[in-house]
Amino acid sequence: MKAADVCALEPKRVARFMADKELAPYDLTLQMLQEIPYGQWRELNPDDSLRFYSVRMRKLEIVKSTPQESLPEVPTGDS
Repeated sequence: MKAADVCALEPKRVARFMADKELAPYDLTLQMLQEIPYGQWRELNPDDSLRFYSVRMRKLEIVKSTPQESLPEVPTGDS
């Protein structure tokens, strides 16, 4: 999570770091970092993400449980 934050907040610094380490060209790395929505991950709903990926993992037979079984029961407060 910290790496995603750095990429979102300081793309030029990350691009320079990668270029200095000869991992990728600066200009292409900077463009990639600016186009990928690193800062948006906190806006996603974890339950929706789990449902989305559990359907795909079930189709690939990576997991046997259904998406509904993958989500924990959340107490509603109605006692």
